[in-house]
Amino acid sequence: MEELSKLDHAFHTLASRPPAIFLSLAKSIIPANSAPSDAFLAPLSVGKRLDIWRVCLLCYLLTIDGKRIVPRELQLCGLLATMRRRNSVVYSGCGTGKTLFMVLPLLWNLKSVSIIISPLKRLQANQVDIFSPYMRSESQLCMD
Repeated sequence: MEELSKLDHAFHTLASRPPAIFLSLAKSIIPANSAPSDAFLAPLSVGKRLDIWRVCLLCYLLTIDGKRIVPRELQLCGLLATMRRRNSVVYSGCGTGKTLFMVLPLLWNLKSVSIIISPLKRLQANQVDIFSPYMRSESQLCMD
């Protein structure tokens, strides 16, 4: 948990910079081939672009060295729908990144609360294992 608080502090230090400096830093940290494309970002407002870059940077920094993850544009579309308070339904095969759809809104708004209902015990157990280290101590997990 100490490492997470250091990461949280480092991220907030980055995020508190003026937007132009934050964008420059985020673009220097996230490899260009993993970053959202200019064509994807162009129609978005400046505020939404900053939100997208913040989420991408947080996701990148929270994932393991050697296997850094930056959300794909389809996953970012799910985040944009959530930011607009729209419901989303995602139909996609195993291993295509649906779990990240659930996580991105939490990264976008770190003070948010999310309730996830999973009908699959194995998937639920896997998600609990993955996300437990990042949850606040008052968070509760229910396996049944």
